Amino acid sequence: MYSDGEVRVFRVGGKGITPSPDCNCYLLAVGDEGILIDLGASGEVIDRLPGNVDVRYALLTHSHFDHAAAGPDALEAGLEVGVHRAEAEVLREGDDRLSAAYLFGRPMPAYEPSFTFRDGETFDVGGEEVEVLYTPGHSPGSCCFLLGDLAFTGDTVFGFGPGRWDLPGGDRKKLCESLERLLSTGVRSIFPGHGYEVIGEAVPAIEAALREAEKDI
Repeated sequence: MYSDGEVRVFRVGGKGITPSPDCNCYLLAVGDEGILIDLGASGEVIDRLPGNVDVRYALLTHSHFDHAAAGPDALEAGLEVGVHRAEAEVLREGDDRLSAAYLFGRPMPAYEPSFTFRDGETFDVGGEEVEVLYTPGHSPGSCCFLLGDLAFTGDTVFGFGPGRWDLPGGDRKKLCESLERLLSTGVRSIFPGHGYEVIGEAVPAIEAALREAEKDI
């Protein structure tokens, strides 16, 4: 769905690809190495990974059910699953409230993440660095992942507006601050957790989302 030299992005999960309630899940590949971003809930994303790309890590943008419930499937398949340290306990405890599993009428599986990360950490993929940008607001440990001017934004921002801040652990003010921070990175393309991607024109979309989130504060 996106290609620029050695850098390629494939949507491997989400609406029309894997069962509901899977979020958009992306394979970011550089050469023959890749990182999986978000896992969905169905477990079918793992089966859709191409055999010619070596995928070691799955990075979670946050721990909500529709992004992270397939963690046990990923671990069983040999992937290392990472989450921001602010949400590691949500996974360890299988917290139905903070994972928003209650919205889907299903329990959140409890599992131990392979590792945690924090703002500014980087992960090597094919000689390129993917950077963690901590963007709380939708949830306490929400993150975006940056490679050059590409951003994988989870539920922080979509092509159609800002992420929700009204779920347990959400914070509208922090979300606005996170959107401002994302804008400061020079991002040009966003790959969000739901809906459509915005390629090359991300700044107007993020600015519009920020204006919407700031209304009546």
